[in-house]
Amino acid sequence: MPRNCHDEDMITRNDQIPTINSYIRVLARIVSLIPALQDGLEKVKTRHSLIEVLEHIIASDKALRALVKDIPEFFLQGYQLQSDTSLPSFTAVHNERGSRAAMPVWSPVARRSLAISAADKIIMIQWPILFHSFQIPIFSRSRAICCRRHDHLEEHEAVSKDGNEISLWTHSAFCVTATMVIGLELLFREVHIDDEARRLRGAFAGTAPRLKDHKCDRIAERGPALIETMLEAGEQLVLEVMRQPLSGSCIKATQLELANKVVESNEISAKFLVMGPDSKKRQEAFLQSCFQAGSSLHTPIWPVNGSFIGDQEQDVD
Repeated sequence: MPRNCHDEDMITRNDQIPTINSYIRVLARIVSLIPALQDGLEKVKTRHSLIEVLEHIIASDKALRALVKDIPEFFLQGYQLQSDTSLPSFTAVHNERGSRAAMPVWSPVARRSLAISAADKIIMIQWPILFHSFQIPIFSRSRAICCRRHDHLEEHEAVSKDGNEISLWTHSAFCVTATMVIGLELLFREVHIDDEARRLRGAFAGTAPRLKDHKCDRIAERGPALIETMLEAGEQLVLEVMRQPLSGSCIKATQLELANKVVESNEISAKFLVMGPDSKKRQEAFLQSCFQAGSSLHTPIWPVNGSFIGDQEQDVD
């Protein structure tokens, strides 16, 4: 772990004082939680108990949230950047209480990247039981946690639209992860024509063109194909359910059975591989439809209370 210091003097500073290494230190702490998560999963895997897996995931989730609470406050939303010519590579930062600090000029992209990375790690922690969370009530909190993270796609949209900021490969990786979560949510949700379903499909439509614009990024290249595949699978599922002469709880059971069949048959994976980045014609037609839809997410990503990844204590009801 690099010291919190400037290259010019190598003097170690308090973590609440921004330096050239502040971003790296926070990112390293977030990433360092993942090996312990994986090691713990290997230990409980041999016992074949989802409850033990859930307990380990809850502990890992709490560890990440505790870490996020200790992130230096200059990476939170309450700070506003203002120009400062006294330092060539730093800019003045003023928070809501009026205190001042010198921040690197790249702090906006660092702040957004940390938010995206934290959201990605939250989903990664829940990933071992994500599929079960759409079907087993005891795991429903994991479903809610992961589905809320797709709001951070708007943060990716902000990075893409700002010509002064760069897009990192981790941004594309998060988009693909969020895409899979949204796709599962659309497959397993009971209602497909309400406002939330339309918002989820709007998230798809807004993400595909942005990923297409990322050159020399293999993860981003495959993103639009994955989105189209997930949308097609969801549409086919809805049509299959509508064809069933059932009502009430029978429809719910049938939909769950059909959704499981789609996932377990690897149908989505097969279509995704066929429709990879080399399938230009189909991909361009799909992207054009996304542009015409003009969909984008409008829910603010950054809460006004100065939190980093959302309402940490009230993540789900």
